[in-house]
Formats: sequence, structure tokens, C-alpha cells
Amino acid sequence: MRHLLLLSVIAFTTLNLNAQIDVLSVESVDYSEKYDTYYFSKKSNQTIQKMDASNVVTDLGTATGVQGIEVVGDTLWACAGGSVKGYLLPDGELVATIDLGGSDLNGMTHYGNDLYISDWSQKKIFHINLLTLIGYTYVTGIPKSPNGIIYDDYSDRLVFVTWGNNASIYEIDMADSSYTVALTTTLGKMDGIAIDCDGDFYISTWSPVQISKVPNDFSSAPADIGATGIAKPADIYYNRLNDSLAIANAGNNTVSFEHLPSCTVGIEDIAKAPVASIWAYRNTINIEGNGNATIFNLMGQKIHQSKVNGRSAISLSKGIYFVKVSSESRNTTRKVYVE
Repeated sequence: MRHLLLLSVIAFTTLNLNAQIDVLSVESVDYSEKYDTYYFSKKSNQTIQKMDASNVVTDLGTATGVQGIEVVGDTLWACAGGSVKGYLLPDGELVATIDLGGSDLNGMTHYGNDLYISDWSQKKIFHINLLTLIGYTYVTGIPKSPNGIIYDDYSDRLVFVTWGNNASIYEIDMADSSYTVALTTTLGKMDGIAIDCDGDFYISTWSPVQISKVPNDFSSAPADIGATGIAKPADIYYNRLNDSLAIANAGNNTVSFEHLPSCTVGIEDIAKAPVASIWAYRNTINIEGNGNATIFNLMGQKIHQSKVNGRSAISLSKGIYFVKVSSESRNTTRKVYVE
């Protein structure tokens, strides 16, 4: 008997997605799948807070950080002026301080054991190897101040947004750290950037005040998603487990949550999908149908890619995965749990 797990049986984030959480002077937001906890950095007193699945907000020990934060495994990394600090989860014990010689470290993202940080004032991107804890300048000479930065697991690149009028979105080739303009816009003061299950980007701006969606190939201009209750939206985080966008609102001291159209397919959509079924049994993910299959882990890393024509079984270690199957007419992404 096969075990059909079209949606994970584990309940992640019982948060009321229509809620606004009061967080004074909030600047950045991130999330840990392992601890089902959101984290917020607060610019006024430089503290970091955490919110559990019951919407209870408390301090993350004595952890401090000024702007961007990034969860990597059991460590939360935080921008602290010109340095980056690492705090062990779940209690917030300080385990590392890395001086980058920066001025205004701002946005942060990671891929595997590589951490990337934008410096708003110096117009640079820094890189830290988390295995050696050694950091260095990765990109320099950026024309406009870089702000939010994200690793794009669909196209294997870094993408960052910039401040100022008619702001541009840039992409970085990770093979040689060269950067190019991906899209020039009429938007002003871009702040945060996030990426969803389909590889599309979300960008927060102050002029106008809105959250915009941009396709992964930058083939069209940013489109306002109509987010409500936002004010000077700073950092944002797209939670692929529940298709929600967390928005740090520096202008009204709240974190708001937008529930977005799902880029995963529920049970009611099976008949429309390009595959007959996806299920996990023991240490394998099984796919029946036709299409190109890509599997991602919870860190957003691509760990498998193949063409499915009939049935395919992929052996994987215990954990939660996203399985994306693409055909000419439809993309399907499902979350499965390998026991």
C-alpha cells in the first residue's frame, strides 16, 4: 500500500495570515522551518525578537542586530553595522562575530554555506564562508545603493534591489561575481526582495508604497499585488510552506502577512496537474505522469532534476521536500515528507 502525501501531514505555522503583529521599529523578517518561528530585527534598540506559531512575540535572548537577518540551519545571522553576528537557535546564544569592515550592512541571503550581505553605504556585496567564518568583498562598484538581496534557486544567481528613483534590479553571475541590470523600473526606493515556489520575485518599495511581483525572467514590469496595511515596507520573506508573504513595515511598526495565490497544488487540483500523482514511501519520492521534475529541499537548494515519462522513483534521506513538475501547459509544486 502506497502512502499518498500530496500535502505534508505536518502542520506548519498556524499564524493568522490576516493578522498584523506589532513590532516596534521593525526592519527585517525571516523564518525558521525547523522551529516554525518568525524572527524580527528592530532598528531602534537593535534587538531581535521571535514569534512562535501561537503568535507570541518574545526577545531572542540578548541577540542584537540592526537590519538584515538570515536563518541558516540552527544559526540566525544578523547585520550589525559593519559586522555580522551569529546566534544559535532556539535561545539566541552569540556564537560568532565577523567584522567585514562594512559601513551599513543591510540585506542578507544565503546558498548552502555561503552568506551574501549588501552594504548600502559602500555599495558593495560581501561574502562569508560559513565553514571558515571568513568574509571578503564579493562585488564592488555598484552604481546605486544595494538593499534587499536573494538567492534565486531557479536560475542559480543572486538578485538584489536598489534604492533611489527609477530603481533597478540587478543579477549576479555566481560563476564570476559579475553583475548586470536585470530590469530598470519606474519604482523608487526598493527595499526588500523575496522569491516564491515558481521562482517569481516580490519587491517592496516606498515610492509608491506597495509590494510588486516580477516574473523570474524579468519579461514584464513589476505588478502591484494590492497588499494592505503596509507603510514603508522594508524587508520581506516568502514562506513556501504556506504561500504567505511576511512584510516588515517600518512606517507603522507592524509585521503584516499577505496570503497569496498558492503556487502549490492541493488535492482538489489533481485532475488539472501534469502528473497523475506524487507520493512518498519509505525513502523514495514517487512521481507518476509526464513532465520535467525538480526537487528542492527546505533550504531552497535544487537537489534533483530529471524528465518523467511514466513513473519515476527518487531515493532521498528523511525530510521535507518540494517537488516541482513542469509541462508545456502547467507547473505543479507539491510538498512531500520522506520518512
